[in-house]
Amino acid sequence: MKFKYAMPGLLLILMALTGCGTVYTFEGQKYDSKEKLFQASDNFISTSLNTVTPLPKPVSSKKLVFAIPSQLALYNESITRYETVQHTKAPGNVRDMLDGITTTNFRQIKVFYDAIAKKNIYQSTEFVGFDTMNGSYPASPDVDVIYYIEPAQGAGQWFFVSAKYGKQVFAYDRSSTTGAGKIQGFIDAVQVQAIKD
Repeated sequence: MKFKYAMPGLLLILMALTGCGTVYTFEGQKYDSKEKLFQASDNFISTSLNTVTPLPKPVSSKKLVFAIPSQLALYNESITRYETVQHTKAPGNVRDMLDGITTTNFRQIKVFYDAIAKKNIYQSTEFVGFDTMNGSYPASPDVDVIYYIEPAQGAGQWFFVSAKYGKQVFAYDRSSTTGAGKIQGFIDAVQVQAIKD
């Protein structure tokens, strides 16, 4: 049985349940354990973040709140989606597999927060984890917000909210084939929002 799980981060993880166990595919390489998957993902993130050079000073005096579904919200939603499609309770091996995938996907999304904080675009940057796949967060005159929701599979969307412009769909250049390139596209789009406000 094969599964595919994608979030708006840097990767697509393929996994397969075989007679010999679970196999994860990440960036074209196969891993036979969650631990090896996590190590590959963490190396990928570290290498990508090493390419981010901080600005000498922030371009905005405001705070940025970066909000996404929490790791637990991703896991619970994955179980729910699996059980809806399969019309059965997720067995232990599937739960374990989904734990590996959602943990990795959470890290791959959160790297955008790490990159924005490292880039020093805003005076300060705060991370918020939603308890649901469909949260929101209000902006204020001193706080801009970027957040991601996925109310249904394949219906994920980033939003940018500011007191001046309200809620807008947030788009960034996702055409790069490298993690560093995708991160740079995200940074560039956040920086444009910070400057124009």
